[in-house]
Amino acid sequence: GMQQFPADPVDLKIVEGIVTLAHSLDLAVTVEGVETGAQAEQLRVLGCDTAQGWYYARPGPPERLHDLALADAKG
Repeated sequence: GMQQFPADPVDLKIVEGIVTLAHSLDLAVTVEGVETGAQAEQLRVLGCDTAQGWYYARPGPPERLHDLALADAKG
């Protein structure tokens, strides 16, 4: 998870390196465990393509996906 992100400048360099490597291989980067807006923004700046975590939505039953998809489709 991202609970302590960014705990250390070295952590940022590791994430940056992983993103660079993945993109050089034409892979998308999805980060898990995003809990704050600051984390989401920093990861966006570092080039992460998508993210998931409590910042976006709390865990829930599979049926809830339908409601989330409808809300997303409505913009």
